[in-house]
Amino acid sequence: MIKLAIHKASDFDRNVKATIQASGRLGFSEGAAKKLNLKLGGYFVLAYNEELEDDDNLYGWIELTEDNGGFKINKSGDYYNINTKPLFDKLYIDYKDRDTTIIFDIVDFENGENKIFKLIKRIKRKNTKKQI
Repeated sequence: MIKLAIHKASDFDRNVKATIQASGRLGFSEGAAKKLNLKLGGYFVLAYNEELEDDDNLYGWIELTEDNGGFKINKSGDYYNINTKPLFDKLYIDYKDRDTTIIFDIVDFENGENKIFKLIKRIKRKNTKKQI
């Protein structure tokens, strides 16, 4: 007889993502807000991998001050967001395209001694059927 260990769904992070809104703001899901421990008054620092040109993921962490250029954490209703419009415009990310949604899945990332988060970019295409 073997001893089985169950993988419990509750042990895994679910719905930990951020979505670029039509306004250019980066909106965080409830799961992301919990994982990142988002709070009003904090700042979310975003960075990119300057060693790999084709890495279009972002990397981020929370700080208490804006000293390192972080984006101020805002709250609208139950959801948190940051005003990233100028950043996405600079990176030529077309968040205004109505046929696609740009989502970042958020996972833990070890960067030497620093624990940060990796925002893995994915593009969700909307089902578009043209009417004749």
